[in-house]
This record gives sequence, C-alpha cells and structure tokens, in this order.
Amino acid sequence: MIFRSGCIASSKRSDWFRCRQTSEGDGNGDEQEHFLTAAEGRQAFIVTTLVSIVLFVFNLMGYLQSATQAPVSPSPSPSHSPSPSPSPSPSPSTSPSPSPSSPASGGSHYNWGVIPLTFWFGMGCFAISFFVIGVFSRRFDFKNEKTKFFAKSAYTVYLIHPWIINPIFALWIHILHSGWGITLEFQGGTSHTRLGHDGLIWGGYVFAALLSQLLVWPIAHFFRQLPGVNKCL
Repeated sequence: MIFRSGCIASSKRSDWFRCRQTSEGDGNGDEQEHFLTAAEGRQAFIVTTLVSIVLFVFNLMGYLQSATQAPVSPSPSPSHSPSPSPSPSPSPSTSPSPSPSSPASGGSHYNWGVIPLTFWFGMGCFAISFFVIGVFSRRFDFKNEKTKFFAKSAYTVYLIHPWIINPIFALWIHILHSGWGITLEFQGGTSHTRLGHDGLIWGGYVFAALLSQLLVWPIAHFFRQLPGVNKCL
C-alpha cells in the first residue's frame, strides 16, 4: 500500500512532499523547510521506538522457543536403514479420536494472536516511514556523487535483490555442508537443524549482508545502463 501511495504521490498531479513541508526558524533568523514539525518528529520517534521494542521482544521469544525444540535428526540412508518390523494394528477401542484442532477433523490452526500484532506493525510501518523521511529531510538534505550513485540505483536494487540474496544463501548452505559437514533440513519452511553454536548463524548473517551489498549495487548500476532498461530505470 505504501508503494502504491508513493507512486501516486510522485505523479505530476500530486506535489505532496513540497506541500507538506513546514517552515521553522533555525535560531539565526532563517527559515528551513522540513517534512515534519518538531512535535510530529518526536511522536514518530516514540512510535518507531515502541514498534522496534515489540519486534525485538517478539523475535526473541520466537528464538528462545525454537531453541528449546528438539533438533531434527538426519534421516538414515536407504543402504543402512534397518528393515521395518511389522507393528500391530491398534484395536478400535484404543485408537485416539481426532481432536477438534487436528487436520483430520478439519479444525483451524490459525493463531488469532497475530491479528493485534498485524495492526500494531501496520501502524508502525507508517510511523517508521514518516520518521525516516523526517530525519533525512532535516539531517541529510544534501547530495554529492556518492549519494547520486546510490539514489539512482536504489529502485533497481529493490527489483533485483532477490536474484542476488538467494544465491548467496545457497552458497552459505554449501559452505556449511562442505566446511562443517552440516546439512540443513527444513520442515514446513523452517529449519530446526542444530549448527552446534550460534557463531555460524551470525557468521552467515554477516557473510550474506556484506557480500550482497558488495554485489547488488554495482550490478544494479550496470543493469540500468542496458538498452531499453535505461529508459525506465
């Protein structure tokens, strides 16, 4: 929704950014234009801080919960798997009945606690966006060759970054397998494979973050120079 709002706001019919800017004195008798007033900037900062705290606590709880789950044991190879022994079929009187929330009974597994979090994060998304615009309009209202390079390539980076990030993730998974003998196994889109220590997790984060930044900006810059692409990006 914010992306669509930005497209509408940047159209020729809507000059919303300059219309929204307010003039404030800087103490020297000069007036400066800012996107947010000082009071609005403080309000956006407070909401942004609260949302960041909630996000941190929410992610920390998820991490601690996943840390207490049993690790996924690697499946044995077919050549070494023991022959299955026949198990007695359960009698009708001892077979468990499906619970109302089990898939067999068609019960719902939806976590209704996500609804208030979704509302909170949606409000925080707008607050963070206004806060970032306000801070950069006050503290970073300048341009040079470096900022022009990143500004011109920013949208292209947004478009092509999945084709950069995912191969880097695959490369790190290969490094884990070849260097430490760790094979990541996923269940339902989530991996609970134990890596031995958290250093490999942080190492993967730093590896992916640094390598992606070193690659995606030059690639975006030269991608924008291609014939046809340079007319729309």
